[in-house]
Amino acid sequence: MDDIADYTTAKFRDNKPKSLWVVDTWKALRKMKYEKLNSSILDSKVEGNKAVVIINAKISTGGGDTHQKEIFYLVKEQCRWLIAELVVTDEEIDLNKVQL
Repeated sequence: MDDIADYTTAKFRDNKPKSLWVVDTWKALRKMKYEKLNSSILDSKVEGNKAVVIINAKISTGGGDTHQKEIFYLVKEQCRWLIAELVVTDEEIDLNKVQL
């Protein structure tokens, strides 16, 4: 999380300072016993300074293992790609219908 914080927008962190966001995120993940077991990139699209990356992930929580899609919306700021939004779903995703 410490490394990821540098690649997130303030909006993504709910305008929290990076250090506080890291602590809060770790607390939440530990509480649900979250672990990412594996992941792979399904697709991506770039338009100007915006991009979307769709990940297929298998995770484990206190409730068991599951598969999910993670849709990362990115913005390019000062030559760096930053995570602006993350949507998690179990539905199939048509990249052509994803709005940037």
